Amino acid sequence: MDLTLDALGSPEALANQYLTVALLTRAEINRSPVRILQGLFRWASFSIAGLLVVAGSIVGYVLGAALMLSALLKLIHPRAAGLWAYPTSTGDLDLSLRMGFGGPPIGARDVLGWWILPVGLLTGCGLVALTTRFALWCARLYRQSRVLP
Repeated sequence: MDLTLDALGSPEALANQYLTVALLTRAEINRSPVRILQGLFRWASFSIAGLLVVAGSIVGYVLGAALMLSALLKLIHPRAAGLWAYPTSTGDLDLSLRMGFGGPPIGARDVLGWWILPVGLLTGCGLVALTTRFALWCARLYRQSRVLP
């Protein structure tokens, strides 16, 4: 019996695994990005793999939301919102996804123009959907790797 208890680890670690699996199971059923991030943050609190998954998910969600927001703000700020290209001091071109607050940089040009609406909305929604699928896939792999009593 002592060997079995030792194999399970400390009660705190076992409880942490149970809670993480429960949160990730709820996230998979609900599929809400908020629920998914809650479970991933819990996983990231004790695992490097969880930390990498949550970091990638945050990047995907933020970039997807920024694309959608920039597209919608083009309707309110048509001369300043969108994807802008502007020259740098070294002569290269930099891209800037602008929300329309303040003017575009001097010498900048709007790369997509009104095409930011369909491109930003579709790409942003697609990125959020792919990020959700990726996070749920990683959560499923984590849950399957844990054989809890």
